[in-house]
Amino acid sequence: MPPDPKIPDPQLAELDAKLAARAEKQGMRESQQKPKQDMSSFGAAMRVSADLLGGIVVGVAIAWGLAWLWPEARVILLALGFVFGIGIGLYNAWRAANAEFGQHRNSPPNQQGE
Repeated sequence: MPPDPKIPDPQLAELDAKLAARAEKQGMRESQQKPKQDMSSFGAAMRVSADLLGGIVVGVAIAWGLAWLWPEARVILLALGFVFGIGIGLYNAWRAANAEFGQHRNSPPNQQGE
């Protein structure tokens, strides 16, 4: 005969108390941790420079692969890959810098369009 669901099991009550205590302890531990800080200026500069360099490297690598397929246009493809790599790198660097420094977190949004 299955147990009656209306009668609480003492082991389940004990387990529930242990889980509640652990959840409370975990909540206290999380509240004592330091809040996540913003990226330092040096770290942000390193990310921006890595985005710029990464864009150039990827653009040249793609152009190198295309130049291998079409050797008669090697110089033009490498030049275009370098230029497109710079463009992609600048775009990624601009996005990273704008995400870190461009938004004023405490100021209200600009409402000029209304």
